[in-house]
This record gives sequence, structure tokens and C-alpha cells, in this order.
Amino acid sequence: MTLSLELGQVSDEYARRALEHLAHQFPVTATGAPGPAGPQGPPGPQGTTGPTGPTGATGPTGATGPAGPQGAPGVANAAYTGLWRWTTATTDAATSGDVGIDQATWAAATQVHVSKTTRGATDATNALLKLKVGDGFYIQDKADATNYGQYTIATAGTDQGTWWSFPVTLEKSGGVPPANNADTNVSLTVQGAQVEEWLGASGAPAAGLGNIGDWYLDYATGLIYEKTAATVWTQRTNIMGPTGAAGPQGIQGIQGPQGIQGVSGASTFMAKAGAPTAADGVDGAVYLDTTNGYMHGPKASGAWPANPIGRLSAVTPTYAQLLGP
Repeated sequence: MTLSLELGQVSDEYARRALEHLAHQFPVTATGAPGPAGPQGPPGPQGTTGPTGPTGATGPTGATGPAGPQGAPGVANAAYTGLWRWTTATTDAATSGDVGIDQATWAAATQVHVSKTTRGATDATNALLKLKVGDGFYIQDKADATNYGQYTIATAGTDQGTWWSFPVTLEKSGGVPPANNADTNVSLTVQGAQVEEWLGASGAPAAGLGNIGDWYLDYATGLIYEKTAATVWTQRTNIMGPTGAAGPQGIQGIQGPQGIQGVSGASTFMAKAGAPTAADGVDGAVYLDTTNGYMHGPKASGAWPANPIGRLSAVTPTYAQLLGP
């Protein structure tokens, strides 16, 4: 008989002693070699997700990207900027508000034609008169800043009546000229620092204020002045219109709430012949009976006291008056 059970594996005391007895009667052989491993069991269920680990260190900053393309050139030293309307006519700008050039492209143009009035009918004559050789034009399609032409005045301009023509040389350009009748921004540029400045305050300008060519607005009156000499301001126009007509009368407001009860206008002192009646006077009134000088009152809750409160007498009464009625 072979007994392969280890006695240490038996926990029951009686069973263990029985096995010890059997072990004395029957020799115990050595444990045999382990059998082959059984097949692998199926995988157990997935465990719960563990807590999120700490955030890692920030990585190094990436390299700077390449610079973007250069934008269209801006306008510097603009003495006047306004809105005109582009004309594809190459011979004139005779229609009010027009601006154009004498060729179909920016590069081929040798003249700029510009109306004396802007698209909004503003008179730009004074600004155009001040342009000289070396000054210039910056012309740009209002709807597309990439379409622009910048020119320098080559020789003095010519007054054509309602418009000016200026011989020019191209400085730089981009894109194509605007479409016919397109809104067009025009800036009149000058050499060096700007030579004109707008000033303003309430009241006429002081003689020593500003420089020749400056403009001034009197806020109180709407008068416009131009400085024409070192100490002279010349009135040019007035932008304040006449006083408008009176407006229509407003609608009647809603009725306000009723006011609180006022103090009675009835007399608080009465004088008549005979004793007072309930209809005489108001609460708080005092009554003089002129027949005997008796004073009654004050009236309360609509009634007079039964007895008088006193009696008036003459300053120098007679004996009969002292005795009373």
C-alpha cells in the first residue's frame, strides 16, 4: 500500500492520528514525480484603470517660424486723404468725384487726373493747390489694399477747370487699377514733415497760434480759419448751419396721481349774533357770539361745547356790561 498524503496536510486531530497509525503499519513511499502541467486557464477580467500619473515636464520651445510676406506699403506724410471714384477714362477727370490715370496700367501712367471735388462733393481745391514738385499721390482701391499705385509729381500740375492733371513718375505699385466707378482712396502726400495741422477751440484763434497753412475750427461758432501769414488767420467758411425750425409740440403727458388732502380753507374763527349751530365753522374753530361776547369752542367732531369758554368785554366796560346779559 502506498500512502502519499502528507500528514502535515491533515488538520483534524482524529484523522491525523489514524493516518499515523496506518503509517506505522504500512511503509510510506516517496512522492512521485509531478504530472504534466494542465492547460492554461482563460484570462481573468481586466482590472480597473489606475490613477493618472503626474504631468510630464514641458518640452523645449520649437524653432521660430519664417517671417510672413511684407504687407502693402502704408502712406506717410499725408496732407489730405479723401474718397474719389475711379474712372477708366484716360483723358480727363471732368466728372465730379473722378480720379484716374492716363494709361490702363499703373506702370505705364505718366499723369494723374483728379477732380477738384471728392466722391462726397467735398471741395479739395485748397489741398490740390498746395501740391508741388516732389509731393505725390497714393491711390488705392478701397475694397482691395493690394491694388495701389504711388506716384511722385514730376512737374507742376495744370488746372483744367473742374479737375487737375499732374505729370508723375511711378514709385511703386501693386495689383491692378480699380474697376470703373469703384470707390478709391486718394492721399496727397508731401515731402518731409507734414506742413499743415488742424487746430480748434472755443473762440477765434490767437494771432501767434499755429503755422502758415494750418486750419482752425471755432467750436462755438463753427467758423473755419486758415493761417495765411505769421500772425494772420483768415476766415474761410462756416460749417454751422442756421438754427432749425421748432419741433412739433410733444404729446400731453399722463395725469399725475391725486395730491394729498389740503388744509381746509374754512375760517377757524367765526363771529355772529347768537349761539353757534352745528353748521357753523369746522373742527378746531372758535366762535364769538357778538350779542353777549361769549366765546365758544373749540369745535370738535362736528359739535360745539355746551358752555362758552369765556367772555369778551370792552376795554372800558360799563357796569351793565360787567354784569352781563
